[in-house]
Amino acid sequence: MLHPAPTTKIDPQLTRGVITGIHDATATKPKHAVLSLHNSDYALHVAPPSNGWGDAVAPGAKVIGRLRAVARRVDVCRTGGKYVDPVVGLPRKVQGRVLSTDGGVLVVDAGAVFTLRLSAPGQKPDQFEVGTMVTCEVMPGATFEVAG
Repeated sequence: MLHPAPTTKIDPQLTRGVITGIHDATATKPKHAVLSLHNSDYALHVAPPSNGWGDAVAPGAKVIGRLRAVARRVDVCRTGGKYVDPVVGLPRKVQGRVLSTDGGVLVVDAGAVFTLRLSAPGQKPDQFEVGTMVTCEVMPGATFEVAG
């Protein structure tokens, strides 16, 4: 189901969505929540941060927070649009516009705003200009930290 987007302003480096499910760890998958994004079919599987979610994340909860992931290698791209791949599941690829390079991380608007820690040797966030379109694969284990 598509959730209409609220119109209240939030920090542009945060992502807003609805928790549509929480799944306990299994033999093949870690504990994760399903974060559905407003006005889209995205249902991203996100893990809790190291300090957990507490009571803020429950099925049906409307949440605002920070999506964090580790980028393998970031490349500048000149074509295409903003997206997260796959639409449903654990994020594997992110493409979007650079919002910020402050704090030693790259913040990218890919339809959902991702805070990316760069892991490729020699890459630093300040190598990318704000507004540049970038693409990268992300390592398994994207987390969602509720803003509070």
